[in-house]
Order: sequence, then C-alpha cells, then structure tokens
Amino acid sequence: MPESTAITPLQRLNELLATPGVKGRFQEMLKDRAPSFISSIISSVRANKSLSECDPMSVITAAATAASLDLSISLGQAYIVPYKGLATFQMGWSGYVQLFLRTGQAKSINALEIHDGDIKSIDRLTGEVELTPAEHLDSQVLGYLSCFKLTNGFQHYLYMTKEMVEAHAKRYSQSYGYDLREGKKTSKWSTDFGPMALKTVTKMNLKKYAPLSIEMRSALEEDDAIDVGGERVFPDAPQLPEAQTALPPSEPKTVSSKLAQAVAAPVAIAPAVTASDTHGDAYEPPQEQRLPI
Repeated sequence: MPESTAITPLQRLNELLATPGVKGRFQEMLKDRAPSFISSIISSVRANKSLSECDPMSVITAAATAASLDLSISLGQAYIVPYKGLATFQMGWSGYVQLFLRTGQAKSINALEIHDGDIKSIDRLTGEVELTPAEHLDSQVLGYLSCFKLTNGFQHYLYMTKEMVEAHAKRYSQSYGYDLREGKKTSKWSTDFGPMALKTVTKMNLKKYAPLSIEMRSALEEDDAIDVGGERVFPDAPQLPEAQTALPPSEPKTVSSKLAQAVAAPVAIAPAVTASDTHGDAYEPPQEQRLPI
C-alpha cells in the first residue's frame, strides 16, 4: 500500500512562510528583524501541539497582526493561541505596556497582585491607592491593581478583586468556560490566571482612562480575534455589531485576505499592514469597584 503523501499543517506552515509573498510581507513590516520573527512563529507552533494542528493561514494571520503592531512573540508581548482549529492573536501584558510607552505621553505604568494586608488606604474620590511599605507575598491574593501616570501629571488606579476578574473571565472567555465545564486546561485563563488577570486590569485601565493611540485601538480590537472567511470573530467575547473601519470598500478588510493575496500571487506583494483608526471594541469592561477604606 503506498504511503500517504498528505502534508501536516506544520509542514504547510513552513512552506507558506518560505513563499516570497509571505516573506515579503513580514520584511515590509519588520525589515531586517523579519527572519528572527518568522523563526519565533515556527518555534511557538512546534512547542504547542494544538497550535501545530491549526489552519496554517490563521497562524500567519495572527503572527502578522503581532508584526503589524511591532510586538514580539518570543518575549511574550503577544501570543498565538489555538481555538477550535484556528489560531488567534492575543495580547500579552507587556504588549499593552509597550504600546502605552510608545504614545510619548507615558511616564510610568505597572500592575501587581494585591495580597491581604498590602493596601494601606484608598481615596474614595480619586481611587488612588496607598500601599504598605512591606509586601505580604505569603498571604492570600485578594485582587489586582493597575496604575499609570502621564507626563502631564494625570494618573489613574484601577483595582479589581479576584472575584471580579474571575467573573470577567467566565463571562467573556468561551474557552475558559469550556475548561470549567469539562475539567480541561485549554485556555490561558486556566494555565496562567495571574498573568491574564494582570493583563485584564491593565487593559481595562488603559482602555477607559488612557489616551488611545491608533496602535492601542487596533490592539484592543484584535486581541483574541480570529479570521473566519474574512469575518472577524472573537471567541472570548460576545457578539457585537461589526466595527466601522476607515478602509474603502474596494480594499481587503483583514490581514489574512492580504496574506492570501500574497500567497496566491507572490510576486505582487501587498502593501504593508497598518492599524486602522477605529473605535470599535470587542466588549465593554465591567463596572469599576473601589475597596472600602
């Protein structure tokens, strides 16, 4: 009986990444850093069995979103995460920090776990949090705190209890809900709850109170999105009306459609991906709550 000649998704991914069209797209976005970025894509996929079985073009699409925002996959500024056979782009906490620092208005930003005994006082009017000098790392984690400060002096704190973060994850992450029902660990909420919590409180704080650059708006929209038949789908967020974009009707609407053109016609490389100035959001954040003094 002749051996099967079918190639695996990982093999197909390697073939696509080697085509002049796809390589050219990454080179346009990343210049001389493109080869190392492409290597990080392959390394990420090889290290994750579920990701290695995903549709290769969805992997390239997710990676191209990270590249268009100039975020590193290997440094955890962005991730490529599997979801039902498709790859999805996901922001990391340090990715939001990088985009905030690039605004030119950032003075400082941080997020940390709050343990029992860490908080000395909270200003009920401004939300400003004063922490105790000593850390209480051996005590129970009660919540997560984000704080940023702008060069003009404006600063804002956002505190979310652990229960609030848990409720947020259950409400907006279908993959986390699946894990809880089936007793599995397919979601980053299941495997990395702490980092995901820090990312969430940082994201909510920046989204509601920080100046939003075009890059930041694009990151907020693309976070957790996958491309299905040219439509943007958010597996970890409820369905909302499609966001209005600045692209004319004749232009491709997604990164994947441009990459598909590059694969089909590798000589004619499509123009570089840019973040469109759009205000659509995947979901509305939960209402902010303050700790009682």
